[in-house]
Amino acid sequence: MGEKDLIKPFLESKGEILFGWLNMKPGKPTTLARINNKLVFSFPGNPVSCFVTAHLFISWSLKIISGDELYEFPKIKVKLTKQVRLD
Repeated sequence: MGEKDLIKPFLESKGEILFGWLNMKPGKPTTLARINNKLVFSFPGNPVSCFVTAHLFISWSLKIISGDELYEFPKIKVKLTKQVRLD
């Protein structure tokens, strides 16, 4: 996500970036590109962030590509006991 990130410039030079940043924690530097009609994902460097975003995006993408019905992630109701500041 910083100046040492060489993946995004490489993807830009070889194809088309579909999105290059998410408003999601963890996972902000996630990038999706298309090169030669193939999807290329670039995930965060933190192992936990990478696992979470890969699980979300790859499982969803494979479901769509294979023609299955859209996968819905389980919904969990959470009741907060105190005020939480969202950013």
